Amino acid sequence: MTTHFLFLLICASFALKTCQCRNLWSADLPEIRNVSLEKGKPIQIESPHTQIQVCELNGTIYSDTLSQLGNVTELRICRSNIEKIEPGALCSSQLKTLELDFYTQSQPPTLSKEVFDNCDIEELILRFGEDSTIYKIDDDALGNLTNLKKLYLQGYNLEHVEKNFLKLPHNELTVLEFSLCNIHQIDSDVFEDLKDLESIAIVHNRELKSLPKDLFKNNSKLKTLTLRSNAIENVTWDEFEGLANLETLTMSENRINQFDADKIATNLPNLKYLNIDLNPPPCKQKEAFVNELKTKLTNVDVTYKFDPGYYDSCEDEI
Repeated sequence: MTTHFLFLLICASFALKTCQCRNLWSADLPEIRNVSLEKGKPIQIESPHTQIQVCELNGTIYSDTLSQLGNVTELRICRSNIEKIEPGALCSSQLKTLELDFYTQSQPPTLSKEVFDNCDIEELILRFGEDSTIYKIDDDALGNLTNLKKLYLQGYNLEHVEKNFLKLPHNELTVLEFSLCNIHQIDSDVFEDLKDLESIAIVHNRELKSLPKDLFKNNSKLKTLTLRSNAIENVTWDEFEGLANLETLTMSENRINQFDADKIATNLPNLKYLNIDLNPPPCKQKEAFVNELKTKLTNVDVTYKFDPGYYDSCEDEI
């Protein structure tokens, strides 16, 4: 492995681990920081921004702390040391996107149903730090978020993902992402009631070795499935039954040792993009599979090797 490639690989790995969850914040996002939190003294903003981040807060977020941010539709709270969040303190009637970033916090508050009182948000992003054992989300914490459409979890310790693991409101959920969640096992009925899902991402879970059959049987609306950087192996490809409308499948950086063109074509007839980079079979074997798959799915684009001259490229093989 060349020094140049090793550098690229390290940079790519770092970028993936730090930026996996949806990133909706621009570099010039208005920021409020280092504000003294006192009851009866809400945070003020000079201009009627609709998108802001509030950082470096310490102590309690009171019920009136964010009450003057009525025009804000997208709010990020980050780089803080929050001990408590009073019921209903986070959301205004206009708020649609909320990110709570606890990555740097050593003693974060438990997230309960009361924390999300009065929330009518459509998108929720929860980021946690490396010591995932200190974070706690009550089982029913998200139960009243009936308009929630997109949920992103990063760094939350799940291990065994069971049905109703967070009692998710499933009426309109379209996007669900788990990143760095230490997932070991997923039950086959986890997505059973989430019939409107269009995108699922399960990434950077190095103990996740298999997928149960029928996992996606009720997810016929799914268009994008990302299963990158896990430890998935011995795939039969029957795990993807029910995904007749899937267009994008990313399986890179796993331990998959065989690719079945017949089953992929049968189970994923509308597949347009498949990424199988950095799985064990040599490039020439992958190349043969790609050629076979393209005879069965004429519109599919398959990514299976890095740039010429680097690891996993056909040019390195005799």
